[in-house]
Amino acid sequence: MDLSSLKTQIIVEANKFRLGPRLLRLQTQTEGSATKITKIKNVNGAIVPSLGAAPVSLLELDSVIVFPLTIKLPILFAIEDFEDNALNDILQRSFKESFHFADIENRLVVETLIAGAGKTITAQAKPDVREVPIIDNFLEAIRFIEDNGYAPNKILVNPDIAESLRQREELKEKLIAYAIEVIINIAVPSQTVIILDSNHAGLLIERVSLEINDYIDPWQGKKGFLLRERVAPVVINGNAVAVIQ
Repeated sequence: MDLSSLKTQIIVEANKFRLGPRLLRLQTQTEGSATKITKIKNVNGAIVPSLGAAPVSLLELDSVIVFPLTIKLPILFAIEDFEDNALNDILQRSFKESFHFADIENRLVVETLIAGAGKTITAQAKPDVREVPIIDNFLEAIRFIEDNGYAPNKILVNPDIAESLRQREELKEKLIAYAIEVIINIAVPSQTVIILDSNHAGLLIERVSLEINDYIDPWQGKKGFLLRERVAPVVINGNAVAVIQ
């Protein structure tokens, strides 16, 4: 495997982990660093204004200027690794780093979905199944989304409760009946279920697609790659999202 193929494989692997393109419509900006979004009035929504900041509600705003956030991650190796052509080892270690890179975006997307959800339901747990929201909660979330003219097609859960959900036969039947894809990701808070119509929940603005460049750190005697993207997760149709907590 040559260096060019290695970089291509790292990009492919990094994209596998990213929730954004799977959950939100993608709008690619080719010019400028910001865009104006006009929100549907009286519909909840949210945006993350800066890395590390809490999502801001858009419920009272008619429009918002979105500034994509820059996410960077250097993946470095000893220079002799490249000289020894240990590309397969570099590739495997890069895959692990790619997951951490995607985790940053995933947290932004999940936090924005929760903040912008049109309905939040407090889970009523059964005494013998403490960690799992009862079916009534799930159906209430489905009905809310449908009542607003959307068709739920995704459910996000934390790995901690995924197995318990699988064991609920009546829930599995509902998921099959509604053709809902279950996505398991550590970015979802434990004991939380997010149900949404991914076609109308919002959009992920991405000014620069995920890219990879050569990177050298002469101070540490290392070289490698720099993963970089600019993203702005936005929920402007919050009524297509319901959260059970």
